[in-house]
Amino acid sequence: MPETTTELETKSLAVMEVKDEAQGLVEAVIATLGVVDKEFDVITEDAIADGSRVKMSSYGHDVVFGSMPVGKGTISVVKDKAVFRGKLFLSTVRGQETFDVLKEMGSDQQWSFGFRIIGSEVPDEDMAKKGARRILTKLDAFEVSPVVIGAGVGTRTTTVKAAEPPPPAPDPNAEKQRLADEATAKVTADINARAERMFKRGLAR
Repeated sequence: MPETTTELETKSLAVMEVKDEAQGLVEAVIATLGVVDKEFDVITEDAIADGSRVKMSSYGHDVVFGSMPVGKGTISVVKDKAVFRGKLFLSTVRGQETFDVLKEMGSDQQWSFGFRIIGSEVPDEDMAKKGARRILTKLDAFEVSPVVIGAGVGTRTTTVKAAEPPPPAPDPNAEKQRLADEATAKVTADINARAERMFKRGLAR
């Protein structure tokens, strides 16, 4: 059955080139299309809209978790490759730092892109024999990111979800403070009550 989901996923591949150091331009192959990847998915060649505009994370899809983008660009479909062409925000500290890391990493840098599945199909017999479990026919690509661990060969998939903020750690002094506040409030109320009674007695005289 066709699949539509709001779950965020990523796929990664390691091919990157600095196109213009002065302007902070980079180009990265972020997916190979029409092949079975390491997660047994196949992205069709028309699954990603050519020219899709995406934000760029500093590292590890941090934009998905609320960090500010360090760049932006577009994804183009070139034969059997999805190619990200983007510009880093060199006027920002994080943008410059990210660009410096990318230059140092060079061809060793892994890249990944975040997407939502809009459409998918069950693989036919031929693709199933090649190991495919899912054919991704339409993706909403919205983000790209350099990552520490990507796919050495082919592509890989990682589920990415917006993280819930962790609950605050219990404060061992919170209960003591609450009791102290209550005691202070009681003493203050008693003092105010006595003062009010004395004031009324003074008026009565």
